[in-house]
Amino acid sequence: MQDMLECFPVETDLPPGDRFVFYSKSADKKPGKGNHEFASNDYEELAKFPHWRKVLSNFYVLPNAIKPDVMPERAQSWTYKSAEHAYHSTRMLVAASTKGTTPSSKMKLLESAALFSLHSGSELSQTTDGGKIKKAGGKNGLVRMTTEQLANWNRRGPRIIKMIWKSKFERNESCKRLLLATNKAHLYHLQTRRGKPSVLERWLLMEELRDEFSES
Repeated sequence: MQDMLECFPVETDLPPGDRFVFYSKSADKKPGKGNHEFASNDYEELAKFPHWRKVLSNFYVLPNAIKPDVMPERAQSWTYKSAEHAYHSTRMLVAASTKGTTPSSKMKLLESAALFSLHSGSELSQTTDGGKIKKAGGKNGLVRMTTEQLANWNRRGPRIIKMIWKSKFERNESCKRLLLATNKAHLYHLQTRRGKPSVLERWLLMEELRDEFSES
């Protein structure tokens, strides 16, 4: 999935240019004043949005639910409270479609995928606890994926993630205006890892989507 992001150790020299760093617990500081950030101007329009870094995070709870355009027929009506919910659900849907998946594994994957969607009414679909969402979708969560299923996701995942973000911003106009207000700055997600050093992920697909919005 190298076309989706670039990863850098936190204590490293990043590519030149304006950059913003965000994650679900980011402090509400002015553009360029966050850790590891650089801004060549005040980004006055971006500064008008409260907690704008958190809005860019996948865990941000949206006023209007996400409804990706890449869903299989059985899931076309599914919506999600956050991009993180949508990510784990679509990942399981892709795994279920993988060639060689047994009927019992497919059923388990489909049932688990549904739990992330608002139509299920499940506790998981409603939670804003990022830790619970990640745990349910992780390798020791609701299902364990095979090597073939993971490879299928790695092939198809970038396009799907971009469509999730597209739905997030298109269905929430203020979020879209916020994204556009980052102009041409590089967008880095701070990935914290238990027992391991944190890394900065440059979300190239989100920058690409921003460019497409600005040209439309």
